[in-house]
Amino acid sequence: MTAARLAISAITGVHLPRPLARIGSTFAALWRRATDPYRPELHYMRGPGPKWRAKHGRAPTA
Repeated sequence: MTAARLAISAITGVHLPRPLARIGSTFAALWRRATDPYRPELHYMRGPGPKWRAKHGRAPTA
């Protein structure tokens, strides 16, 4: 398959030979991970908040 046919098949969605398809899918997965806006570490709870402290009192500091 010539380079021109490979470029056309990549644009049109026609199946590529396996090694090229594997490279393309790996690159696509990496791109999705790099551009994913979801950052779960920004949403994790970091301990009890002020309502919990008001209800249970402050824990003694050691």
